[in-house]
Amino acid sequence: MPEGHQEHPGPGTDAYQPRSTSGTLGTLGTLGTLAAVAVILVGVRFGTFVAADTDAYGYVSQAELIAQGTLRLDQTFARSMPWPNPEWTFLPTSYTLAPDRRFAVPVYASGLPLLMGLAQRITGQREAVYYVVPLLGALAVWMTYRLGRSLDTPATGALASLLLATSPIFLNQVMQPVSDLPAAAWLTACLALAVRGTAAAALGAGAAASMAILTRPNLVPLGIVIGAFLIWSVVRASGEARRGTVRRVLLFAAASAPGCLAVAAINHHLHGSPLQSGYGSVERLFGWENVLPNLDRYPRWLAVSQTPFIYLGLLAPFTARVAQRPRVWLLLACSLTLFGMTVFFLPFGREDWGYLRFLLPAYPALLILSIMVATRLMAPLAPRRAIFRTVAAAGVIALCLWQVAHAERRGAFVTHVAERRYLQVGRYIAVALPDNAVFISGLHSSSPLAS
Repeated sequence: MPEGHQEHPGPGTDAYQPRSTSGTLGTLGTLGTLAAVAVILVGVRFGTFVAADTDAYGYVSQAELIAQGTLRLDQTFARSMPWPNPEWTFLPTSYTLAPDRRFAVPVYASGLPLLMGLAQRITGQREAVYYVVPLLGALAVWMTYRLGRSLDTPATGALASLLLATSPIFLNQVMQPVSDLPAAAWLTACLALAVRGTAAAALGAGAAASMAILTRPNLVPLGIVIGAFLIWSVVRASGEARRGTVRRVLLFAAASAPGCLAVAAINHHLHGSPLQSGYGSVERLFGWENVLPNLDRYPRWLAVSQTPFIYLGLLAPFTARVAQRPRVWLLLACSLTLFGMTVFFLPFGREDWGYLRFLLPAYPALLILSIMVATRLMAPLAPRRAIFRTVAAAGVIALCLWQVAHAERRGAFVTHVAERRYLQVGRYIAVALPDNAVFISGLHSSSPLAS
């Protein structure tokens, strides 16, 4: 049947839901919704609510600038200081100098700060910036459910959303105002919409791709992979169906272009070139010499924090039904592309498992694919469908409980306590030192942006 033909939708599409499963579908949808709501509650309850250390300060302070209508800090005053290169002396953490050396400009991408600044402007409350990541975490969980439901079954989507919501690195990141989880949310939304096969969904996928690229410009290759999937749909289609697939490709391209253009414009405004970011040259950040150290890190961190279960997804193309394989390859290609980019990046310490956050955008796809493989492999072992569903659900619940326990052992639920030290140091300085005091620090700098 040509791609895009809508008269007789098959299993694995949103349009296909047997009447006898309507009650189950509602229950599973409720489960996905509850998982998303739980993420918001956990993110707010255990959130740091402090512009602490380099990353959090970088995003929150940039959001403050955006709320004020600018992206630059005027540092002209520094030139009057009687020592060499005085501009660098007053440069805040997570900022660099503009080419004219008159302004301090953010190092980090502006996608998350744009949303944070918008939240601050709408509510009039500075602490509103800290609610953005928990809300986007809920979006990631809900879109994982939608993606799993479209690709396979509602049960696959619901179980994958639970595994994502309880993932140790997910829980670690949903409590901090940084961009890794937002990037995962936008990419998952893009995938969930891209596989739907409608014009409106293609437009939405492009908009989500724009936000993903604004949030993490290094996700451009994943946008290209998704675009290639849509173009392949054109190749596979014929007759009237091809016209619809061409339209979807054009809508996706039109909606994803603004994100790329915005990144280029912001880079030019801040760093003097559309291709220059605050991180510096690509050659400094990526290299072949980083591959072996990173292969010793990320695969091991992934297996330890998620169990080897997550690697089952690599077998998905060999166990999926024929009709599912193009979308299965899409999810796997996105995951492997992200992993490939990450292993070329500068390596971190062997036990710094928190840098799994760079792989967070791949987690929803990998979890969905792993569940699909597990259910295919287990199906012949279960003589009765009810027993099979019970065993599968029990296995996922046990894995979720293990993940939460692992996250607790890793300190995810006490991060907010540790991060309060930044705020306490700032308050101590305000009380103990005179107004004209100069306080020089490396890490515990805090800021008035801490609530």
